[in-house]
This record gives sequence, structure tokens and C-alpha cells, in this order.
Amino acid sequence: MAITSSTPTITTCVKVNNASLQEYTNPATTDSGTTTTRYIEALTGQIFEIHADIAAGTPFVGDCLAFYISVDGKMADPTLTFLSGTTHTGSSVVSKGIYTAGNMVRKYRFEELGKTNDGGIPSKEQVEAAMELGTIRVEVHHQMSKARVDGGLDLFGSLKTVDAIDERAVKGRAISSTTSYAEAVANDGLHVRYWDTEFLDPDMKPMAVFVFKYTSREDLQAMDMIPRDPTTESEETEPESEEAEPDIATMTHEEMAAELRERRQAEKDATVNSDDPYETMEVSAYHVQIKREHMDDDQRPTRDKRFKTIITLGDDGEELEVVTTLLPGPEAETIT
Repeated sequence: MAITSSTPTITTCVKVNNASLQEYTNPATTDSGTTTTRYIEALTGQIFEIHADIAAGTPFVGDCLAFYISVDGKMADPTLTFLSGTTHTGSSVVSKGIYTAGNMVRKYRFEELGKTNDGGIPSKEQVEAAMELGTIRVEVHHQMSKARVDGGLDLFGSLKTVDAIDERAVKGRAISSTTSYAEAVANDGLHVRYWDTEFLDPDMKPMAVFVFKYTSREDLQAMDMIPRDPTTESEETEPESEEAEPDIATMTHEEMAAELRERRQAEKDATVNSDDPYETMEVSAYHVQIKREHMDDDQRPTRDKRFKTIITLGDDGEELEVVTTLLPGPEAETIT
């Protein structure tokens, strides 16, 4: 429940399905003595109501308190609560939407706000409208009733709802929701009465102001008002793609030589025991056995070392001969 420091006996909240929506505060927003601001999450399609509780003992200057409720900058529902006796014994105010002829009501409903960009410059009216979007404002005034009024107000006839706005008029602010009004339904057996009243404050300053900024969960998370949704490890880190093992049975002589060179270099980089005359590498479903045989010393050139490498593939004993030349100096391997 939102509450002001100047009038702690009056509290206000927004309800969905008779449950108060969770309220959040923004450190960047500073409340005053008479004004408080809360943020709430709006889900598209939800019907909501605005509730105010006036506790016993709340001071009245006149015989009533007026609650002026505006949504997205448009007056939606001016409602009254009257003093009960010499000392107020407590009361509640409920605003369901805009009331129309025949004691009908068009209920408040959260909607997603569309964004447009036609390439033009937003008009002054668009910028001003964008400033109020996503805002529920409740002003409380001391008033004195004068007389009952027959009929009622036709606020809906002159109301223009906003379902889309030029994104440049929003100027990067967290606004993603708006309010529409559902089809008119009977007012649950209750009858709305209208009064002519007058302000008791000559400047018509409110005694308390409650502001609710409603927007999407994503916007609230972006403003660090609520924790971000947890992500699984697989979402945080994309799994590295594994390279498919080569199919030795289908490899050509050149491909086999290249594969052998890469495998042998990898083993050298991993400091394979060079004293072992046999090196075994697993490639796919095959085992490749490499045996290095020195040629006769009197057949070797003085500045050249040659090794004969026999590669045995699989269980069928098929052999492929690859001659490797190792030059002196820094070790380098050339396979032909």
C-alpha cells in the first residue's frame, strides 16, 4: 500500500483479482511529504482496480474527501468519501474504471503499448502524452458537498486512449504499457451518485498524491527494481561444437597424411614419451599404429635423416606407407 508522510491514515493500492500488486520503489525518484511514487508490474490483458482506505480518525476540513483518479494523464474517475459523524470512523474508495450511462462501467485494463517511427518529428502533443503514459495518479482533496446532481458524467465520450506512440517521443524512458477500457458491464448492483462540490483550498492543492508507474517486468528488471530471471548454464554459455572424427575408411592418401601430421604434432605438443618406438592414436573406430624404423646408417645422407613410417589401419591389416623427412636444426616435419 502506498502511503504519504503527510497523511499516513490514507493508503492506496492497485489490485488485480482482489489482490494488491507488488509495489517497488525507484531510488532515482524522490518523494515529498504529500507525494509518493510506486512502480508496479503490468501484464497485458489484466483487469485492475484502484483502492483507497481512509482510516478512522482521518481529519476532514469539509464534509468529504475527493479522490481524483487519472490514468495516462486523462481524468477517469472523480469519486468521494463522506465524513461519518463528527469523527470519521473509516471508509474505502474503489475505482473500477469509467462509469457510463445506465450505471455501467468500462473497467481498466492493462495493454501493451505499441511503438512507431514514421520518420517525422514528434509533435508537442505526442511528447506531452508520452510523459503521462504508464501513470496512474490519485489526488486527494478536501471538499464540501453542495448538492446532488441528476444524471452523470460522460468522461468516456471525450476520452482518447493511446495504443501506440512515436518511440522518439518516449526518449528512452521505460514505458511499455498503456490502459484501455473493457466493454461496458453492469456495476455489480451498485449505484453511482453524483455530487456538486467545491474545493476548500483556494489553490486547489491536493492534501495527498499517490503515483503508480506501471510497466512490464522487463522494464522493471532493466531499472534494477526486481531481480532478473535466472538463466540456466546452457543459456549463459553456448556449448562448443565438437568436430566430427575423421572417417579413415574413406580418406585419401593425402588426407591420411595430413591427419597423421596433425595427430603427431598434437602428441608432440603434449610431450609424448619420445623413447617409445610405438605411438598409438585412436581415430574414430580405428587404431593407427606408427612404427619408426631407421634406415641403414651407410644409406643416410650426412645432413638428412629419413624415417620409414608404416601405418596399420583397422583389423584388416591394410598398410599405407608414408615417407617422412626430418631436416636437421629446429624440428620440422614434411610429409609427402
